[in-house]
Amino acid sequence: MIQCKLFNANVASVFLMCLCKMWAAAVDLALEFDLKLAKETASKPTKEEEREKMWLAIARHEIQGTNDVKKALDLLKECDLLRIEDLLPFFSDFEKIDDFKEPICAALKDYNLKILELKHEIDECDKQAERVIKDLQNVRERSIRINAQENCSLCDSFLMVKPFIVFICGHKFHSDCLEKKILPTLSSDQSRRLRTIKQQLDALVTQSFVMDISEEMLLQRAELKIEIEEIVAGDCYFCGVMIDMIDQPFVNDWDQVNVDWE
Repeated sequence: MIQCKLFNANVASVFLMCLCKMWAAAVDLALEFDLKLAKETASKPTKEEEREKMWLAIARHEIQGTNDVKKALDLLKECDLLRIEDLLPFFSDFEKIDDFKEPICAALKDYNLKILELKHEIDECDKQAERVIKDLQNVRERSIRINAQENCSLCDSFLMVKPFIVFICGHKFHSDCLEKKILPTLSSDQSRRLRTIKQQLDALVTQSFVMDISEEMLLQRAELKIEIEEIVAGDCYFCGVMIDMIDQPFVNDWDQVNVDWE
């Protein structure tokens, strides 16, 4: 760029500045000798903020000190990033506003539309928030009645003979039956975490036999049980887990199957 400056190769300097993404410097230099090149350069940045900044520099160069209303209106037509309120500070005091009446009215109309759109979005958000609150309230108040004759959906034995889990869909499982089915579907990290939690829970239960149970121990046991439920009972085995597995093949290693059948 120094060589270009020495030989007064301004166009080449602007080109090199654009390659280096020195947009502001490139536009300032282009404004010294070629307004069209300055406008082309100002339109090149990918970021809208940078383009707006460059076009404001062009507007300042063209309007400030001249109060040329026609140039201002032409710039508004050329660049949709510029607004009439952006250009007004470049004018000195003026008596007539007739020339600006149309763009000012257009700007006010545009602002009015945006305000109406925002109001509509706010109303929609309020309605959605109300629906979510109502749904949450319904979930909190929802209950499922379990009869003494209910059976586990997996082993088909009486449900109430062991700890059990009931899902909103209506499926009911013994906790240990569900865990046996869920274990093969867990990731290695989840399986490892589940073993760790169960070991911690067993240690707390053992500890409760030899010493008084404190509130802290009760809280810790409750937290561990909740975490186990999140891993094992995060979704119904029939309505969630099995549906997620529908695209998985029944056999992963057909070569081994062929060997077994030989």
